Amino acid sequence: MTFTNALKLKPGVPDLLVDRASANLMLGNWTEAKEDLDRALTLAPSMAIARQLRAEAHLNLDQLNLAMADIDAAMAVDPENIDTLVLRGRVREAIRLSKVRVLSPEIVD
Repeated sequence: MTFTNALKLKPGVPDLLVDRASANLMLGNWTEAKEDLDRALTLAPSMAIARQLRAEAHLNLDQLNLAMADIDAAMAVDPENIDTLVLRGRVREAIRLSKVRVLSPEIVD
């Protein structure tokens, strides 16, 4: 992967980590994306796009509380970002549905 080669030349560059994570998200590699985003946020904690993308990874890993925490952090930096607002809606809906599943008894024939 080109991003991996770029990181070999310039290790620890948050933007390259975010780019590789974004590619992994598109491929459905949630865990790999999250690992790169964790590293990027260690280097640049206020990077809103890294928080937003990590929230997407958390959502797909069914880690809803962590997803919402990243959404809140991303919105603190960039409260008008439409992609973050849409993602917040998706996370809220996933949380709502998870509560419905917990509260609704299974119907048995």
